Amino acid sequence: MNRIKALILMLCCLQAKAQFTDTAVVVYEKKTNLHKMFENQGDWFEQMKKMIPKYKVESYTLQLLPGQSFYYMSAESDARLPAWMTVSSPAEILSGFDSSRLLVRKEILDKNYLIADSLPVYNWHVMAERRSIAGYECRKAWTKVKDSLLLFAWYAEELLLPAGPETVQGLPGTILGMAVPEMHTTWFATSVQVKKPVLQVETPLSRKMKKAKPVSYRQVETTLQDLLKDWDKGYKKRIIMALL
Repeated sequence: MNRIKALILMLCCLQAKAQFTDTAVVVYEKKTNLHKMFENQGDWFEQMKKMIPKYKVESYTLQLLPGQSFYYMSAESDARLPAWMTVSSPAEILSGFDSSRLLVRKEILDKNYLIADSLPVYNWHVMAERRSIAGYECRKAWTKVKDSLLLFAWYAEELLLPAGPETVQGLPGTILGMAVPEMHTTWFATSVQVKKPVLQVETPLSRKMKKAKPVSYRQVETTLQDLLKDWDKGYKKRIIMALL
């Protein structure tokens, strides 16, 4: 009898956990290994490694609402790094899944950009592998960004919105974990709260960019190529990361 009660209790707990929702607040830790990212840059960087931290760690929040999401930085890294090393600064991304449009506010190489464009389309390949992230069972998938950078993602089917960190989306559930191995960068959810968030209509960054003229991703990409083409051989992939 006790075993039956225990089994019923376990099933009830599992059923309570498996609540499908499109409203939640996800907090991510974004972590970049700076020492690995700039390996093979010559003796000058070996000396610079002594002056910069090994990891750059930031906190981002993703608000999930029916048909849309809002992604923004919630805690900045303590590391103070030169602009050439980071390329892009904190961003705010409003994604509309009903309209298939997004609005991105981002500072890249000390210049503010207001990007209005279509949601990017990713060619996802879903795998059988699963892992637990922030209390959710997540399924693994992979894609190539701009046919160049390999990106892995782990998504939770219980969170119905096809959202994720940065502009990455399009899976049958919300992405709670993400990795770009070649750029030594990961995003993993540290908490998920199932509640209806209050969308931040006005932020310090939105006020700062109130008069900015909207541009497309293609326009920004062309500008960055002209600026970075003489920097190093990996500039194209750094542009992809800056616009992710």
